[in-house]
This record gives sequence, structure tokens and C-alpha cells, in this order.
Amino acid sequence: MDTLEDEPPMFSEKKTGTKFEMLHILLSGLLGAILASIPLARSAAVYYRDDMQAQYMPMFYAIGSTIVHGHTLPFLTTKSWYGGNIVGEFQYAIFNPIELFLYCFLPFFKSLSEGSAFLAVVHYAIFASGSFFLARSMGIPRGYSYVASIAIATSNFVYCWFSTSWFPNFTSLTYMVWVMAFALNSLRSRWYFAATVVATFLTVTSGFPQTIVMTGLFVFIYSMIGTLKNKDRSYLMPLWAYVLGMIISSAAFLPVLGMLPTGTRVSGIFNNGFLVPSLSDLLFVSSPIHPSRLMAFPGYGEIKQSIFYVAWFVIPILCFLDWKSVRNLPTSLLSTIIFCAISLILTQGPEHIGPFQFPIRFVPYFHITLILSAIALWFQYRLVFVSNFRIYVFFSIVFLFCILSIQETPQRYGDIALSSIFLAIAGFAMTRPAFKSSAWAIVTILFCVISRSSAPYYNSVVPDWGFYPSLLKENNLRTVPNSYEISVIDNPFISNDSNRYEEFWFGNMGLATGKFGINGYSPIGQRTLMQNFISSVHGMTHSEAGLKGLEIEPTTHASLFDLMRVQTIVLEHGRPLDLFTAAAPAGWKIIHSGQYANSFSRPLPSASLPGSLSWPVQGLHVSESVSARAEREVLTLSSRDKGVNRLVFARTYWGGYHATFNGKTVPVNPLAGFLVSVELPDDASPGTLVLSFRPPFFRIAIGLLILGLISIIMTLRNRTLWGGAAEIKV
Repeated sequence: MDTLEDEPPMFSEKKTGTKFEMLHILLSGLLGAILASIPLARSAAVYYRDDMQAQYMPMFYAIGSTIVHGHTLPFLTTKSWYGGNIVGEFQYAIFNPIELFLYCFLPFFKSLSEGSAFLAVVHYAIFASGSFFLARSMGIPRGYSYVASIAIATSNFVYCWFSTSWFPNFTSLTYMVWVMAFALNSLRSRWYFAATVVATFLTVTSGFPQTIVMTGLFVFIYSMIGTLKNKDRSYLMPLWAYVLGMIISSAAFLPVLGMLPTGTRVSGIFNNGFLVPSLSDLLFVSSPIHPSRLMAFPGYGEIKQSIFYVAWFVIPILCFLDWKSVRNLPTSLLSTIIFCAISLILTQGPEHIGPFQFPIRFVPYFHITLILSAIALWFQYRLVFVSNFRIYVFFSIVFLFCILSIQETPQRYGDIALSSIFLAIAGFAMTRPAFKSSAWAIVTILFCVISRSSAPYYNSVVPDWGFYPSLLKENNLRTVPNSYEISVIDNPFISNDSNRYEEFWFGNMGLATGKFGINGYSPIGQRTLMQNFISSVHGMTHSEAGLKGLEIEPTTHASLFDLMRVQTIVLEHGRPLDLFTAAAPAGWKIIHSGQYANSFSRPLPSASLPGSLSWPVQGLHVSESVSARAEREVLTLSSRDKGVNRLVFARTYWGGYHATFNGKTVPVNPLAGFLVSVELPDDASPGTLVLSFRPPFFRIAIGLLILGLISIIMTLRNRTLWGGAAEIKV
């Protein structure tokens, strides 16, 4: 019987060599792209739901448009007040070169749904090829590595949740498998070590914290087990590579810390059962049709898709292994099994711990490593002869899972029973010598088809907001609008008509349609802005948001809308419209009466002021020599009256703003908790004011980047580490 070595025998088969192995890695990626393209035949918008509509795709599109047409990379935008701190939001991956390259293609697509399909298919190719490489790095034969790649790339959970809605979760997974693969090979040569660093950098900058932590956990487990088991400290090199990758990518996550003091992110530890999958449902790993129940966004209810289905072969493998011979597991396999078990435990909560929330997000880590562990165990410890008793045990387990699944959803007993029969047949067939890896791959695809065909093509737990704009507008996120609008909408489901978004919007939708305003999308948020206007991370507003904007700020005696340069307000029919029209002062005129909402506008008091300056409107002469940009604004104050020592800017206050007046630093403080206010000397002196935004901890990040690069170079040039026979030249 073939065996797994402690060092992965990637090049031990008949045709060897890096070029030949690279060919199969590329082919597996092509296969992943093809499999990801098939659902598009069912719906062109299959990868465009929920957050992809309201948050990610409008921002991805705007970032790409800024790079292509504005020839610059945006760290901040004033075009979306609630979520405009792009660098602080982390999930937009603006430090990831691959993601930025892909964003540049988005302005050339006719719709956001087409762009989302493009991003999904490309990332599935990266995901599938990385999974293949990871399987090969664990010593799994090439044919079965294809099986692992297919099973991982056709994951129902990833398809239903990550690639269609929580996209940064998906992108981080696509790079995580590469980190794991390179880490397992990092002892082979300095180039694998360097590749581990680079892959870690890509994983971190993809913008999803759980994946960053879980990637580090896997590398830590592998390094510790390798060091203790083999009494070889060189196994600490993968961990060192991961640390270096974290160091050089610190610019991606340190700005998040700067948002926390003004943010709304809940901290602490608690568990109310929200998005905590049932342990019993998680154990239906080989049941292609098992609708489960979950406390999710609409409340506790049924999830029609079999999101906890992993692969048909997992249960058969566990039944047909020679467990008595399972001894002295290879380091890579033992590490993967331990990581798999920890991932399973983490799916059970707590619901919220520190900055991390939603335990269901740990499911893919469990699924990926379960597939790899099962196939590796099969290759190493499968029974040469499977007794009838083992087969009867397997049939009994399949029957038991069938009964339990029918008990949970009796209305689907026919589909469940039929799929269980298919599972029993496939499991029995894999005990036959003629059932090769090619048959495994075909059956894996067939079971994926069976599983997905048994339910709607979309995840019914997450909404389809119906945002399908017919015309995308060129956008440069760094330019500063002269005025803003606010869309007071608390029920976007007043209709299913996509045309309703021609009247109102929420989230980041305005970035794709040329509407810039207070609404935005931010999981971290700005605390005071949210308290005053925003009701959810989606950027939907309170019904009273229109009234709140009319309130007078006591120190400036101007309304909040004046200070925010809000010129247009869109009000949903019903309570939001009634409240505003009853209190609106003279000057607000209706400019559009629509089917779902009415729009009002008025002359802007600060229309003559340059840039984003909104107050004072009298008592100073001010101009700008260059157009204001989101990160930098330069104003020339030729004169100002005595007592004019505060300037208010129509910008959301974030940590990172800095101002100088005539070259000297002056205070920047929040006004009303969310507006940028600059304090000038009280001597009425003229001068030049420079207001700029620098990501928090930017200098520390630059220092860490330099330190990390120096450490990488020193590590790669260390002949003690790489100059001996321990390095395998490839």
C-alpha cells in the first residue's frame, strides 16, 4: 500500500517535476472556473445577492473606476458618509494587488451582476487550484487531489453564503488554502518560505479577520506538532513566515483600530444562538439533501439548501478505514485533523467574542480540512478487503441519517430517501478496486448537482435587494461633491420592483449610480452618525432621520443638514414623509413625487464655500487653489473676522484627520459627534489651512513593513537555514 511520508512526496509519481505539477495546478483551477460558471446558466445574478448588492459590488466598482479613470487608489471617500473610511473598513482589500487588479475590469462590465460573476469565477479558479496544491502538499495522489479540489470548490456553504453575499470571506479562503500549502512545503526551500510569506500577505489584505486567525492557527499547529514530534526546530519556519506576512500587511488591519473609538462594533462575549448552526446538522456531512434549521436574519426557520453537506465520500471513508493501523500520523495530516476538530468546536459559539461574530463563518474551515483529512486517511489507511459487516454498518448509518433528516423535514421525504439510496450505492462502489479516482471525481460532481438541484439556486436566508441598475456611472471616489442627499428609507421591501431604486437607495448603491450622500454601509460604523440617522449596517435610516437633520447645532446655530451640506432629501411614503413635511422650514421644495418616495431640495446655504467647508458662511474670505480631494483639502483664508476661529467641514469624523494652519498643527475635533471641526487661532490671522487624512498608525505600519522586508531578506540569505542538504532544490 502507498504511504504518506512526513515530508510531502509531491514529485514522487511517474511524471515528475515542477513544470508538470504546475500544469495540473493550472488545470485544477480551470476546472474550478468551469464548475463555478455552470450555475450562471440558471441565473446570471447567482453570485449577486444581499451584501454583494448593497455593499461590496458598488464599492468594488467605484474603486475600480477610481483606479482606471482617476489613476489613483482611494483610502477615503466623502461620497458615502456611513462607510466612507475605505481603509478602515478593511473588507475592501485595497492593499491586495490581485484584488485591485480584478477591480480594474469591473468598469468595463455592463452590470454589477456581470462583474460579480467575473469576480466569483476567477476566485473559484484560485480556490480550486490552491486546494489541489494543498492536497498534493499533504502527499495525496494526483487523481485524489483533483477529487479534493472539486469537493472543496463545489462547497454548498461557500456557494450559498460566501461567494454570493459575504464576498471577503470567500476571497480570504481562496488565499488561505495557498498559505496552508506553502507552509507545508516551506522547509523544502527558501522559495517556498517566501511564497508562504506572500500568500499570508494576500490572505491578510483580503480583509476577513476570522480567516486571518484561522490561517495562523493552522500554521501554529503544524509548527508546534512538527517541532515536538520530530524534535526539529526548523518546523518553526512556517510560523515565522506567517508572522512576517502579518508584519508586512499591517497597513491593512491597523487602520481598523483607529475606527474603533468612534465605531459601533459591539464588544464582549455572548451567545444568543444567532447564526449558530446545530451540531446535529453539521454531522450530516455526506447527506446531499438535508434541509436544516437555523436562527438567522428572518428568524428561526428552515434553510432549504444543504449548506452543511461536505462530500459524499466522508462517511464511507470513516466506515471503511483500517482504524487499527492508524498510527504515527504524518505531521501534515495530524495538524489538519486537529485544526478540523477545533473548527468544528468554534462553529458552536460564542456568537460574539471581541470583534468576531457569527460562528457559522467557521463552517468552511471545518469542511475544507474534513475533506482533506478524509481523503488522506483513505489513501493511507483504507482496508484492502472490506467485510460484509463493515458494509452493513455503512448502510445502517446511511439509513439512520435518512430517518433523522426526514424527521426534521418530513415534507421532503422522497428526495431525501432517493439521495440516501444514491449515497449507499456510491459508498458501496468505492470499496471495489475498479472505482478509481476519476470515478470519485465524477460522482462528486453528480452529488453536487443532486444537492443543488433539490433547492432554489440562492440562499433564501439572505435577501435579494433587487438592485439591478441599468446604467453605471463613472466614479472617482477621491473627488469631493458640492452637496449631498439623504435617502430616508426604513423598508426597502415596499416593492419588488427594481425600478424603485431610481427613487431611493441605501447602502453603497449610490456609488454605482452617481448619488452621493449620507447613506452607506459599514459593519464598524460611526457611532454618533448612526445614532442620529442610521438604523442598520446597511445604511437604512430611522424614520425620524429627516427631522434629526433639521435640528439646530447649538454652537454654530446651523442645522445639521446645513453643516452636512445636504441639499436633497428622499423620503419614503408613509411616516418618514409625513414627519418631514410637517416640520420642514421654508425653502424645501418638492422636486419629484414618485410611486414609492418623494424628493425635496433647497438652496444650499454654503453653496459659495469651496471644497467641503460648510460653516461659517459669513465672516471670512476663503478660496482653494486646487480642487479638494477626500484625503487632502487646502484652503486659503485671505481674511476672517475676529471670533471666526472654527471651521466645520461636511465630512464624517474619523480618527486620522490632521490639520495645519500656516504650517502649525491645529486641533481637529468632532462636532456633534460626527462632523469634522478645525479650531483656528483666535487672533483672526489669515493663512493657509491644510486638512488631510492619514490612516491611523500609518507610520507604524510603514515601519513594520520596512522591518518585515529586512527580516525576510535576512532570513532568505541565511546560509545556515538554507545552505545545507535540508533544502530541496525545485
